Amino acid sequence: MSRTSRAIALSAAMIIAALFAVFATKASAERITTAQLPLAALLVSPCTGDVVTFTGTAVLTVTEDVGPDGTATVRLSGQVKDPKATGLLYPYNFKDQLSSADVVRIDNVYKATLTDRMHFIRLGPGGDQKSDDLFVTAVIAATIDSNLVLKADRIDYHVDCQ
Repeated sequence: MSRTSRAIALSAAMIIAALFAVFATKASAERITTAQLPLAALLVSPCTGDVVTFTGTAVLTVTEDVGPDGTATVRLSGQVKDPKATGLLYPYNFKDQLSSADVVRIDNVYKATLTDRMHFIRLGPGGDQKSDDLFVTAVIAATIDSNLVLKADRIDYHVDCQ
């Protein structure tokens, strides 16, 4: 092998090694788990005084990202799937929802809170929409262990209308 060929081969090897070093420092690990929590509550609508049966399934995703320096970041996301509100006198149509989550590390576990506010519109006897919209807010307080297993500690429901 000529001197020029050796110099080119050495340069190529150094470039490849440098690229591996750059990609190795940017590598991170990610773990993801999902939990499903059935929800059910009897609520009184402040709009109409109706007793409303609320049901749905909270689908919660826990994501852990571990950076190259070993620092772990845990996030919680999710929302209530297939939410239903059924009144004794009139049905309610689901319209939309808004959810948010907070996660805090305490000792060896994470404490998390997911809040999902769901918007329903009451239907009148002929199926027409009424102006007294019903909002059901589910607040899920949970513990996430080191295996990213989520356990609900408490589920609260709030109801209001506009």
